[in-house]
Amino acid sequence: MITRKPLDQMAADLLASSQVFARSAVTAYSTESWEFFYLHLATALEHLAKSVLVSADPVLIADTRADFETLLHLTGYGHKAKTSDFGRVVRTVGLTEALERAGSLIENYKKPQPGVRLLIDARNGYVHLGQGGKIAAEIVLGDVADYFDQLLMERGIQSQDYWGEGSDLVADHREKRLDAIEASYRRRIQAAKDRYVVKLAGMDDTTRRLVITALTQVDVSEDFSEIPRDCPACEEVGTLYVSLAEPDWEPDYDVADGQAYVAGLYVGSIRIFGQEFNCRACGLVIEDRDLELAGMDDFKLKEGEFDVDMAQRAFEEQHDDDYY
Repeated sequence: MITRKPLDQMAADLLASSQVFARSAVTAYSTESWEFFYLHLATALEHLAKSVLVSADPVLIADTRADFETLLHLTGYGHKAKTSDFGRVVRTVGLTEALERAGSLIENYKKPQPGVRLLIDARNGYVHLGQGGKIAAEIVLGDVADYFDQLLMERGIQSQDYWGEGSDLVADHREKRLDAIEASYRRRIQAAKDRYVVKLAGMDDTTRRLVITALTQVDVSEDFSEIPRDCPACEEVGTLYVSLAEPDWEPDYDVADGQAYVAGLYVGSIRIFGQEFNCRACGLVIEDRDLELAGMDDFKLKEGEFDVDMAQRAFEEQHDDDYY
């Protein structure tokens, strides 16, 4: 009696491998390690497409030139093959063919956008020529992530679960075309997030709290040249160095003999012009154009967000005489 060896694990293994390479690609993107970004993202895409094919039938990943040994292994009869080494014997399709075949199985299939083709070209450049450089990386990540979604849906996997810690960065690129400046900022944010995770890895809760407390002790300076702000990467408190702080004076009314009068002025809000942000918890430094993307270049501290008495002392020489 002929018996077949089960291949159920193959689809799961390909999916797991795809996820590992995808997350590695996001890390490489955030650190601008372009060779690893293109190679790992292309590998993730190929393994995901093959996972879709194998989940339907393993033989669907067989190369059209595959020999009988390959077919034996992919149909569950590998124990009947002359060579038992699955990885060495089995000949499967490449990335481009895997995508075309997977597309035939997916209902309402959406063809890949140009960034997917750019990824394949970049991968081939590195594999065959050992060089490739930065080839429209921002477009590649956005288009490939968008294309991934339908493959993940076919395998019953949520995008956020697949991409892990990098899911926000990927979503930013998928949902809109980022220009080079904003994409560079997003990469630096993701790199800081990764550093934060690595820094705290292995610490118990008590040690973690002590370390974070020590790194995030930030107070408002007396002249408002330094103020605490939440870090856009790790969400801990960092220091914003201020190039200019402008108070908005409000009249302080009092009443005498039933009549209201201006008894003085108080600082109702403070307009802040940021110069540089530094977070000791994750190592993120933001300056120049990136401050605008972080919302720290020009904003107001409203009443309740600062100590009014402290502001009075800091700006007492800037009273607006027009109120009197």
